[in-house]
Amino acid sequence: MTRSHGHIPQAAILMIVGAVACFSVGDSIAKSLTSRYPIPLLVWARWGAQVLAMLIWLAPKMGTGMVRTRQLRMQLVRGVLLIASSLCFMSALRYMPLAHPDLIKDPGSVIVSYSRNNTDVKKVQDDPFLYRPQFLQVTLPGAR
Repeated sequence: MTRSHGHIPQAAILMIVGAVACFSVGDSIAKSLTSRYPIPLLVWARWGAQVLAMLIWLAPKMGTGMVRTRQLRMQLVRGVLLIASSLCFMSALRYMPLAHPDLIKDPGSVIVSYSRNNTDVKKVQDDPFLYRPQFLQVTLPGAR
C-alpha cells in the first residue's frame, strides 16, 4: 500500500533537502581542507566539534545519562568504525574530482579539478607540482 504525495509533510521534504545540502557543503569544505591539513587532524576536528555540540545541547538535560549504555562493547566498535570510515572518506576526497560551477568558461561546460598526489615523499620533494590540483574543462551531457 502506498501513500499519496499529499500525505508527505512538506517539513519532511524540506529537512531531507536541507540534509543533502549540508552533506554537499560539508564534503566540499572537507575536500578543500584535505589539501592543506593532515587528514587525522580534520577527522579529530570533525568528531571533536560534534562531541562538543552534543555536550552543550544534551548534557544540561541528560547529565551522566548521556554516556550510560548497556552495550559498551558495541558502542566502542561503532565509534571505531565511524572514525575509520571518516578517515577513509576524507582520504578519498583528496583524490576525487570536484566540479567548480563558479568557473564556467563556456555555456554547457564545467571546470573540474583533481589532485595528482603521490605517496612517495621523495618524488613530491623533487617535483612539488605532483601535489598540485589539475583542472579540466568538461562538456556537460546534452550540451552542444
